[in-house]
Amino acid sequence: MAASAAVVPAITRILGAGEYGQVTVVVAVVAMLAPAIALGLPAAIPRLFFGTGELATPGPQMARMLVGTCTAAAALGAAATAGSALLWGTWLQPVGRPALLIGIATALPLIVMGCTLSILQVEQRPASYIAVSLLGSAGAQLLGIAALLLVDATPAAYLAGYGAGVCAAALTGAMLSGTVTAGVADARTVRAALAIGAPTIPHAMAIFVLALGDRLVIQSIDGTVAVGRYQVAYALGALPIALLAALQTAWIPITFGAAADRRWDDLADSAAVISRLGAVLVATLVVLSPIGLAALAPASFAPDELEAVCAIVALGALAWCVYLPLSQVLFWERRTRSLLWVTPAAAVANLVLAAILLPPYGLEGVAAATLVALALQAVLLERVTRRMADVPWRWRAMLGNVAAGAAVVVVVLALPGGAPGAVLRGLLLLVLLAVAARTVADAARRAPAAGAA
Repeated sequence: MAASAAVVPAITRILGAGEYGQVTVVVAVVAMLAPAIALGLPAAIPRLFFGTGELATPGPQMARMLVGTCTAAAALGAAATAGSALLWGTWLQPVGRPALLIGIATALPLIVMGCTLSILQVEQRPASYIAVSLLGSAGAQLLGIAALLLVDATPAAYLAGYGAGVCAAALTGAMLSGTVTAGVADARTVRAALAIGAPTIPHAMAIFVLALGDRLVIQSIDGTVAVGRYQVAYALGALPIALLAALQTAWIPITFGAAADRRWDDLADSAAVISRLGAVLVATLVVLSPIGLAALAPASFAPDELEAVCAIVALGALAWCVYLPLSQVLFWERRTRSLLWVTPAAAVANLVLAAILLPPYGLEGVAAATLVALALQAVLLERVTRRMADVPWRWRAMLGNVAAGAAVVVVVLALPGGAPGAVLRGLLLLVLLAVAARTVADAARRAPAAGAA
């Protein structure tokens, strides 16, 4: 997942900040529309794979057939969205219509790729999962860069190359997961999937609003140049969130496949360890952020002025350390209706706060709005899940790790510049690496015999 950030230096040096901002706006719109046109069906695949108890069809077979159903639904949804773009596309100027339509078309293979990755995830096939992921992320980005160099240095050309890469990843995923010949799901399976997945549509859309919606606020107030600069800081600052999401792909099948009498104890233990690793990830990234920002963007983006933005974005990963294990409880219990309001409430708070904080505080205010929204999401989900299962959460350890990570970030931002600051950052980095190594070693020793994330 982090490989996508590695190609940002090339993109920012071919496209200007304004054109890079246009690409970001298209990606944001497509990401927020994709959950709706897929009808929430991808969210049901991991849970149906383990069976429902009410349907005779084996869980793996149900999950594979659901991919075909989701593909058909997404194709119709993408066509309808492209047609309606003639009406609402003008709101996104200066984004051009060709770039927008190419982006909408890319939504279909993105959804198919996500479905097939879910199959590979629950089957615990890491090599295949990583191959498809890399092809759909770094591979697609590289094809986008090739289009910029060989065809035309425009947002539309980049998006066309990127879309071709995503199509290749979707086809590869379908072949590796065995969904090409699986057919489509029957009506009972679709109803079971919709019961789980439909309530997640507002949730999934809101997740992307939390991740990308503030770009639309920035564009409407400060323009696409500011969007491009913010995206550079976000691409680096959100790496801990991406890595935690990657951990979640291994974590979910471990939790879902655990023995009933150990499931919640193992989840609580793992959550405490991952919160510690998350704190180390955040602190390490902020320590190295001056180097990372300078590598990601040229001087025209003023990367030296984005360190605080990057740090505030990174702090959002601490909230995710709490949110991710809570979400596993929700999906295992198949009581996802609360997602109709939990994540949308956080997304609305994000957009409102971004619009309020951007004028007086600049891009730092937008990043702070996202941080507050992610924290709100975790708090609301905790209130919901405490009534679903008796999970012995290690709250003292988890919240202590979150506080420690935030404290280190504050210290790093207060360090002096020049040689003294560089020396202090280097010493702090050594300490963080030692903590990370000790955490992993301790977790390995305590891992249950069935395996650990």
